[in-house]
Amino acid sequence: MLKAFFKVCVLLACLLIFFFVQAQAQVQFQIGILVDGSSSITDTQFDLIKNTLAFAIEGARILPLDGTVEITFVEFSDTDATVVVAPTVLNSQTATTIASQIREMVRGGGGTPLWLGLDLITDQMTNNLRRPTQPRDTLLQVINIITDGQPQIPNDGILPDQGNQLSLTARNRALSRGIDEISVEAVGIGRTNTPFRQFLLSFVWPQPGVLIENFAAPESDFKPGFVALVQEFAEIERVFLSKLRATLQRDDGTLTGDEAIPFDNMWLSVLLIVVFLTLLLFRSQRTQQL
Repeated sequence: MLKAFFKVCVLLACLLIFFFVQAQAQVQFQIGILVDGSSSITDTQFDLIKNTLAFAIEGARILPLDGTVEITFVEFSDTDATVVVAPTVLNSQTATTIASQIREMVRGGGGTPLWLGLDLITDQMTNNLRRPTQPRDTLLQVINIITDGQPQIPNDGILPDQGNQLSLTARNRALSRGIDEISVEAVGIGRTNTPFRQFLLSFVWPQPGVLIENFAAPESDFKPGFVALVQEFAEIERVFLSKLRATLQRDDGTLTGDEAIPFDNMWLSVLLIVVFLTLLLFRSQRTQQL
């Protein structure tokens, strides 16, 4: 009788562990952050961007730490793009590592090859080899771009008109590979540069693009496919955090930030259940002996 009871306890514990592991492993959001590191951005401004992004991951308590969000960071500048954070599932163990990698991001200077950054981050986010059993339609794949200037590499003769076209072509490639949304924070020049603003509104996805001119706009204004005109770099934190909240606050009741069940708490619950079952087994043995 006791042996049968013990087997049932072990089986129940295994089922509970399997349930929590499966819940932890299911990514619902892939968020890619594309950062402009061109020469028009100063070291001080770039440090502000890095600190904002690191805070969003590690300290803002906006992104859930339950394994439902995967994060990717890419910097684009000069004539190339660089992976800063390869696709990583966010939990209480990885958050600190990701934040540290962001703070170590290097500004390359030079031109603004947006199309190269977009191609690279799309490759990273849509590599099905990393999650071959999860259907793509179970993920929301979102790319957010922080930039202060038009796509171009002047030293290579690629001026804004050509850079815009290359970026639109890269956007179409991203959409064909499953990317759902593309939004932009245009820092510093968006309100005074009408051609650049019009390009961005035609570039974001879905269309038509949504223009946000007030950096203090409510989160409800951050619809998919927005262009936020950020007048000063000091405003980037508020805008970016609002963007993250808007991305995660979907009509399907998705948990975000403080509402989510942290990874560590899941395993603590499993451990407590196993301990309870073990104590129950020992008590049954002692009762039988008496």
